[in-house]
Amino acid sequence: MRRTPCPGIVLLLSIALLSAGEKTTQAQQKPAPIKASAIQILRAVAGATSIKVHAQFVTRNGQTLLERDIEGKVRFFGENLRATYNLSKAVAKVVRENF
Repeated sequence: MRRTPCPGIVLLLSIALLSAGEKTTQAQQKPAPIKASAIQILRAVAGATSIKVHAQFVTRNGQTLLERDIEGKVRFFGENLRATYNLSKAVAKVVRENF
């Protein structure tokens, strides 16, 4: 059974930490040489991406109901969008558990 959303609750998010993965870092640097070793190729797609946000759930009149630090990350392989997807799942879990 699905509960109805709580009217009048506003979610405020502020980014506390953004750690780009190795793929993003490599893209900002000079291109890799054509004769790249297997380790260089692996490093180009591997690397953790982490997004940590400070979430505040407040009422419309400004009363704070809940404050949490929430993190979304991809450990080894995956795009940076996967980290935002994992962050959204973590935020949804906090909402389900508390409201």
